[in-house]
Amino acid sequence: MSEAHFLIEGVAASYQPVSGDAVDCTVILYSDDAEFGEFESRPLLDKIALEVQSSALTPTKGGVFTIDPDGAATQYKVESKPRHTGIERDVWRMVVDEL
Repeated sequence: MSEAHFLIEGVAASYQPVSGDAVDCTVILYSDDAEFGEFESRPLLDKIALEVQSSALTPTKGGVFTIDPDGAATQYKVESKPRHTGIERDVWRMVVDEL
């Protein structure tokens, strides 16, 4: 994932690890709405994925990202083990839950 993608699609955030100081970063949020798959008998679960550049920080399960657009802060807790993605493995991707 390129730096340009984060500049275009990213939003300013901060990350609070389970222990330690908060870090400012840029994140990209992806959400899947619950819907029925074409060949499925039950709905897919709502989930939110978040991506952050590896150069900014190393997230851990239990950490919290805070996004504060226009003074309306929303927090997202890391629920899955972050994994590297991107051609150069330069992005952390994880499932988060809105608090």
